[in-house]
Amino acid sequence: MGLLKIIPRNTHIDAAVRTIIRYNGVNKGYAMGGYNGNHFVTTDKITYSTDTTVAQTSANLSQARSYIVDVSADTKGYAMGGYNGSYLVTTDKITYSTDTTVAQTSANLSQARSYVIGVSADTKGYAMGGWNGSSLVTTDKITYSTDTTVAQTSANLSQIRCGAAGVSADTKGYAMGGWSESYLVTTDKITYSTDTTVAQTSANLSQARSYIVDVSADTKGYAMGGYNGSYLVTTDKITYSTDTTVAQTSANLSQARSYVIGVSADTKGYAMGGYNGSSFAITDKITYSTDTTVAQTSANLSQARYGAAGISGYNQASKNIAGYIITASY
Repeated sequence: MGLLKIIPRNTHIDAAVRTIIRYNGVNKGYAMGGYNGNHFVTTDKITYSTDTTVAQTSANLSQARSYIVDVSADTKGYAMGGYNGSYLVTTDKITYSTDTTVAQTSANLSQARSYVIGVSADTKGYAMGGWNGSSLVTTDKITYSTDTTVAQTSANLSQIRCGAAGVSADTKGYAMGGWSESYLVTTDKITYSTDTTVAQTSANLSQARSYIVDVSADTKGYAMGGYNGSYLVTTDKITYSTDTTVAQTSANLSQARSYVIGVSADTKGYAMGGYNGSSFAITDKITYSTDTTVAQTSANLSQARYGAAGISGYNQASKNIAGYIITASY
């Protein structure tokens, strides 16, 4: 969701830049942390132009953990909260230009929790809901320019929940599905300009489920896979202009699973790893123009895992499309 704005600023370019930031960026992304019997710090890098993934140790997390929320800005991204035996407030900041990650305590969550929903705007991001022994409505807002996080009660979810998909559009974002003592179809819409969240029933999922992966394109987003007592391949597509969601079977995952890592490029997105009784390294690639998903083995993770944060950055200077995934033994 981040862009390095090295290009000259003008109205047309800026509009495109802001849109792409919210859609997880264009050129590189990070899947940070994760779990497969151990919590991880490791980072894998996926290069979009070649659909290939390699380990990127310089971007490893400062603390091993899983079930992390991700928020992405223009030149940096944040991996927030999570779990490693305890619920955490920890925020790490990754700088795209150097592929390096450091702890950023000023951006720590206001409340320790995991399974949080992440939505990214152009100057700020939101960490919504989550779990710390019970489901939450709490929303925190992070301001990119100061690397600071505060509770934003006006943006709290309409319903306590965790494990929802977070899809980011140009002026608004969506928290879709999740868990709150039962599996949910509920979608909330957050308006960035007012920091307010309301239920948006027209955008509800076609099937109740939680632990869903999200991928965001320029005019639409996808909520993929998940769990509702069974592991799922189901993909729903939300159209931003109408706030409506429909099942999109052509974009279903190649294999049923949950806790998948989502990374979004400009014309395609990736659903990486996951769990359905065992951990996976599998990567699926979704092409936005055709709403189709296929297995992309060249982009498989370097190590099977799930529950990582997916952050997408952009290297405008070299136009080298690359993404990252973070995990290493705990």
